[in-house]
Amino acid sequence: MCAAGVAPMVLLHGQAPSAATNSYLHGPPDKELIYVTVPGTLEGSADRNGTGIIVLDARDNYNFVKRIQTWDVPASKNSEQVSGVTASPVTQMIYVATRGRLAAFDLGTEKKVWENAYDGQCCERPQVAPDGSLSEEGHVDRLDALDADQLEAEAQEAGLQPARRLEVPAAEGYLGATVVILERA
Repeated sequence: MCAAGVAPMVLLHGQAPSAATNSYLHGPPDKELIYVTVPGTLEGSADRNGTGIIVLDARDNYNFVKRIQTWDVPASKNSEQVSGVTASPVTQMIYVATRGRLAAFDLGTEKKVWENAYDGQCCERPQVAPDGSLSEEGHVDRLDALDADQLEAEAQEAGLQPARRLEVPAAEGYLGATVVILERA
């Protein structure tokens, strides 16, 4: 998840890549482009900055270059928060993730190449390997309810020992908790 109030972004160097490494995303040779995906915050109005990829030029005092359209959002709905972005110099693609879908955009044509919804079980942090292959695995966190005794027993099986317990009292809007402090055995 993005830090509060920070939009996911990728820095794309405009200088030509070296023949040996081909390690840069290709942009205009006189620019150093920054791609900022929006909306990237849950603070304030979800539509305050619109939807898309905002392109800025770091060599020109971070001036606005253009906006690349990502998704069409009906006026009656809020935009999905962008939760991750990555890019590949090999494929010249930028991958934009929300908490339910992932899309690839060609940086040369600025068009969406593909999109997948993954039944809403994807994709907060897409990753691209150096060879250009994309990791688009879904991830689901599951929390099991354990009482303090069960947690201490499982910890001992894993080579840890209970050091002490701290009781956090219930308060308005909070149920309270028992915090188990563990040490290496």
